[in-house]
Amino acid sequence: MLMQTISKTLWFVSLVLPVSPCLAAQITAEPVRLTISVHNDANVPATAMAFAEVTAARIFRQAGLVVKWIICAPSRDTAAESTTCSETEFPRHLQVRIMSQPRNAPHSTFGVSYLAADGTGCYSDIFFMRIIDLHSRSGQDIGAVLGHVMAHEIAHLLLGMSSHSPFGIMRAQWQKEELLKASKGELLFTEDESQLMRQRLSMARQAVGD
Repeated sequence: MLMQTISKTLWFVSLVLPVSPCLAAQITAEPVRLTISVHNDANVPATAMAFAEVTAARIFRQAGLVVKWIICAPSRDTAAESTTCSETEFPRHLQVRIMSQPRNAPHSTFGVSYLAADGTGCYSDIFFMRIIDLHSRSGQDIGAVLGHVMAHEIAHLLLGMSSHSPFGIMRAQWQKEELLKASKGELLFTEDESQLMRQRLSMARQAVGD
């Protein structure tokens, strides 16, 4: 249950880069599977990481996307694991890095996604200490908050430029209403957002002949 003391707005940011830093597949139609490499640089506990994974997967599943997670610890032992964790292919294989703190971002910013001028991007950062702070103020489960933030930032990469919405999980500012919906499992993508993500993934898969 959310405490009524939450007054700060939670912000999410997308940065525009001069060129796309990820390998792009030619976009041309369906099934919608998505692979995400998650770099746990903040050493998020395994139980919280697992709950975040389940939470984000549920949100995407309700939008018609099936997610395969690759959880990457700060140090990887084998070359094969390292290659899998560093692989990108827009939009089918994306990267999320969970770091303790941003180098410079407003305190209310929970994550940032990096997009090129053409709206493509493969990389997002999430700031775990901000999530811990929200947990301490609201009583929200750490894994649940992390999962919602992961879903939001990954969706920026799939939706492209100007992908914030006046409502739902893609709102730029999460306030009490959004946090309450998140606690009930009701903070979701709109049908238009879901359709666009499915379309981009389906077209990319068809283009490479899967």
